[in-house]
Amino acid sequence: MPVSSILAIQREDVVVRELVAAIEVTMPVSRVPWRSPIASMLGERLLRPTTGRIATPAGRVIAKSLALVTAAGLAVAAGSAVRGGWPSRAAGSPRLTSRRAVLATSPDQADLVASMSGPRFYHAIDDFTEYAWASARVLAAERRIVDGCRAVFAVSNALAETLCERHGLSRDRVIVVPNGVPADMIPADVPRPHLRRDEPAERSLPIAGVLGSLSSRLRLDWLRQVVDATPWLSWRFVGGIEEAELAPGDRFHLRWLEQHPRCRFEGPRPYRDLVRYATLLDVAVMPYSDRITNASGSPTRLFTHLAAGHPMLATPGCPQIEELAGSLVTTCEGPETLVTALEGLRDRRFDDGLHRARWEAAHRHTWAERARVILDTIHATVA
Repeated sequence: MPVSSILAIQREDVVVRELVAAIEVTMPVSRVPWRSPIASMLGERLLRPTTGRIATPAGRVIAKSLALVTAAGLAVAAGSAVRGGWPSRAAGSPRLTSRRAVLATSPDQADLVASMSGPRFYHAIDDFTEYAWASARVLAAERRIVDGCRAVFAVSNALAETLCERHGLSRDRVIVVPNGVPADMIPADVPRPHLRRDEPAERSLPIAGVLGSLSSRLRLDWLRQVVDATPWLSWRFVGGIEEAELAPGDRFHLRWLEQHPRCRFEGPRPYRDLVRYATLLDVAVMPYSDRITNASGSPTRLFTHLAAGHPMLATPGCPQIEELAGSLVTTCEGPETLVTALEGLRDRRFDDGLHRARWEAAHRHTWAERARVILDTIHATVA
């Protein structure tokens, strides 16, 4: 019997929200709002990213207590679903029918998903086991959820390979579906460089920008060196600061940047405002570090910058940037090469001749395209 609708257990995450909305354009979707267990939400914030240990004695006590609460909560949720009802977090959601597929979006949904009938699918947006909080518990939940799925969607090739190796999955069961950009956020016209060749560059400083959350997932030490070496360039940072994800040494670099007169920090901004901020930039910088979580990630800022069209510079750390953007992005192996690349762009008034190519690439990386791949997979595996 073909699938006629999707029941999405929707994790509180902008990636999941955008993807489910794109699926709904083509197929009816029933949403089960899902707040990850408190231990999962707060535990990650209580960790020091470089050690994987709870940051404070109080944090360790809280985490242990929350783990017990979480286990009890999941047991209640599973029991409620088996009896034909729904846990409180899913109150009011419709019952599953045999023609409705289930789309899970987080490992901690395993018990609830196991109680449901109908074909099941899992959208893996991150390698949650790389976060130090309760990794063994998360790994066990992830194994349960993938074992019962017709197919698994992973946001990157690296994550797909990891899931296959970790859980013994055949590679054809794991479909790579990267993150994307809303089609309606892509400018209607081809972006153009801000500095025209007949316009004096001295009129105002060009703008380099870093979009997204600031943490030790970025090379903040490199950024400090580059800002110091480019007095002709202003810098704009658009995104919140993840204090709990800052290594002690990186706090110094970030504070230095915050106090620098050529650096402007906009703070957190809604996801759908990011392309507008991106279009104000002359060059984008994606300074990913070599932290393990970056290796399997799919950076939404990549697709935002593609839509804006401007030159893009990146550092080693997130393989998907080069996999998907290729020649549309320049990878810089160190702060010195990053400065050299910026100087080269300055000399060309930030016109590298690739604005149209990036804009066209953004149209191939929309959430609508991601939804199409997921729905095609669901239809093919259920038919």
